[in-house]
Amino acid sequence: MKVFNLGTWNVRTLLDNTKADRPERRTTLITKELARYNVDIAALSKTCLADKGQLTEHGGGYTFFWSGRSSTEHCEAGVGFDIRSHLAWKLAKLPEGINDRLMSVQLPLGNKKNVTLISAYGPTMTNPEDIKDKFHEELDALIAAVPQSDKLFVLGDFNARSGTVSKCKLHTQPLRRLQGQKPARRLNIPKLNHSSTAEEFVRGLAARPPDAPQDEQDSIEEQWATFRDAIYSTAFEHLGPAKCKHQDWFNENDEEIQALLSENTSCSEHIRATPPHNERKTPLATQSTRHRRNFGRCRTRGTARRPTRCRAMQTVTTPNVSTTP
Repeated sequence: MKVFNLGTWNVRTLLDNTKADRPERRTTLITKELARYNVDIAALSKTCLADKGQLTEHGGGYTFFWSGRSSTEHCEAGVGFDIRSHLAWKLAKLPEGINDRLMSVQLPLGNKKNVTLISAYGPTMTNPEDIKDKFHEELDALIAAVPQSDKLFVLGDFNARSGTVSKCKLHTQPLRRLQGQKPARRLNIPKLNHSSTAEEFVRGLAARPPDAPQDEQDSIEEQWATFRDAIYSTAFEHLGPAKCKHQDWFNENDEEIQALLSENTSCSEHIRATPPHNERKTPLATQSTRHRRNFGRCRTRGTARRPTRCRAMQTVTTPNVSTTP
């Protein structure tokens, strides 16, 4: 099985700055970083290189392929691939540049299977709507042209934004309950299966006036809160709270548990009242272990919905500990 490490990188630009003190080309620096992270194929965004072409870094072992606008136009985007040279030699055809924002390459996997990679660089939100629509339409057409038998990976920088959208003022923050407010209790909905209860609930809703008059100046949230509270209070009055389905093992065995707690407390007070000694600590440890085991038995029986009353437990007596050293 062949394993390829894929990556994507917004390189900002691949154009070399002649005024910089850096002795190496940008392509050489990118090659070193990809080799350090063991990336086999990287989709590059915002290369800012004109036209279409390729460049091989013989010392680094990578080959660059890029697609951009013509040299006579202002270049603000550009996409490309940086592929290990031994993989680039196996390509059946060179990567195909659709425009300065889309590029695809097909890599053979063997057994007549291929993988198609798409390098995309989406327009930013400041671009006009027609440019953004055109990009997505061309991306859809490129994806639709990929054979169904090929594996497909879409890589790149889509300039997407999540969270607050300035244009629509939408927020994705989760709703939180205000401090000090108690959550609403769940209702006993199964009671609506009884026709009499359902009819009483409907009559109660019809006879109940709203808690506050709905003013036209009230916001939608205020009107909804008034309507919601009226429905909930009427439903709680006729249906009541939901019943707990889980068996309360603690309350059912309260007497036996209280006896164990009292006995354990008396043992602890007796040991603390005497000077510490290894021979006096051992009985308390044994006693505490037995009490924890008995608690576990009571809880297991309650959780498994066995008979509510615990079987009679063996009485654990406090060992006769002498206070004389």
